[in-house]
Amino acid sequence: MLIFTFVHPVDMMYKKGGICMNTYQEMMTHVNTYKLGYGISKFWTKRHFQVIEGQLFRNETVLTCFIGVLNQKEKRKNEHGNQEFTSGGFHAVAVTETRFIIAKKTLFGERVIIVLRNNLNDVTKVTGALFGTIIFDTIKETFDIRVLKKQINNIYLQVTDVLFRAKKSEQPTQMLLNLKRLYDQNIINEEEYNEK
Repeated sequence: MLIFTFVHPVDMMYKKGGICMNTYQEMMTHVNTYKLGYGISKFWTKRHFQVIEGQLFRNETVLTCFIGVLNQKEKRKNEHGNQEFTSGGFHAVAVTETRFIIAKKTLFGERVIIVLRNNLNDVTKVTGALFGTIIFDTIKETFDIRVLKKQINNIYLQVTDVLFRAKKSEQPTQMLLNLKRLYDQNIINEEEYNEK
């Protein structure tokens, strides 16, 4: 009797390549190794990634992460009517198999924004003289995260690879059917079939 466990190809690639994180230490090492942003200090960067670690489900892993300044425009009413202002500061950002997590540790608490990957429409990169901005467009709102210009390409390539490569790959059911067809036609042997 054969038992199939489906692992999405993009997730398998990152797990085989060692890019699979569960702890704040692994996320900080990943950010430093691949030059994926910077925080105001190691102390606060650690705190931001600890918030992300605390948000992970038991079997959930981070496929890529980075740190940058969140510029989120919010509208609030005051005595003069509606006023738009920008809130933010340094935030850690993580992409898992199913979610996009933005987190910040504050003096008296934490701020967490979670977006399901299915609700993410587009990712845009904009560069300026010193800084670059990665814009995440979701169904409900837009998140702009500013990073150093010299780091934006690394971040953009990793994030878009994880987010959008999965959309291009086969659906799990179709992949299993194709694999079974190849096995039935003796194109692949039993060992290859069981391996996949």
